[in-house]
Amino acid sequence: MKKIRWLISLPVALILVVFAINNRNFVDVSLWPFDLVGRAPVFLVVFLGLLIGFFVGAFIVWSSRSSKRRLNKEGRKHLSNGKSLSTRSNKTLDKKKEIVTTSHDLHI
Repeated sequence: MKKIRWLISLPVALILVVFAINNRNFVDVSLWPFDLVGRAPVFLVVFLGLLIGFFVGAFIVWSSRSSKRRLNKEGRKHLSNGKSLSTRSNKTLDKKKEIVTTSHDLHI
């Protein structure tokens, strides 16, 4: 597994370094709604854009999974107390069992 990680990360790091070396020219960066203008190297603008996009995407994924985390937490709490799962979980399990049994009955 470590070899695969190195086989992927080393070329990506090399590409990023070559990109940064080749794009050292300065550009004007203006933040439109505000009246701010600055100068930065092209590679820095691109890297910051990628980094901001990564964190925005990670936040969106994290927030979209909050309901699943809450259900998992409730399920663990019920199991540790010796209680059964919630009725919503039981209904979901019943539907899954029904789908499985009907698919076995089809004999495709």
